[in-house]
Amino acid sequence: MKRLLALFCLAGLLITGCSRTFQGELVDLTLLNETMLSARYDSIMYNDSKSYVGHNIKIRGPYQAIDISDAGITVHYVLTKEGGGCCAGQFEFVMRENEYPPEGSIIELTGVFTRGTRQNGDSYYYLVADEFVVVG
Repeated sequence: MKRLLALFCLAGLLITGCSRTFQGELVDLTLLNETMLSARYDSIMYNDSKSYVGHNIKIRGPYQAIDISDAGITVHYVLTKEGGGCCAGQFEFVMRENEYPPEGSIIELTGVFTRGTRQNGDSYYYLVADEFVVVG
């Protein structure tokens, strides 16, 4: 009986532990359908952000740049569809080499999920990427 209980506990640990990733591992969001992407996006950006810091995140979507003239900066995003197609999530990113894709192009990029601090003291999360691929 004890062996059977131990086997069930071990099986439970293996099953639940498989969904976690380790520092530096790739979290490939390009493989997910809209519903799963929405859930994972919420986990990454809102529910469990700190545990994703240092992970490589791969994402595909439309590229958008927004100029914030008051601050004199341009903020770069990859947009994602949320479940049900109603809304869009977004991953802010920076390119190490400061080369960005054409506005509105569909890109795929992999970047390290990083925590930063804005000038007003608020924390935010973004991707630091080395390269992108225009896929559409």
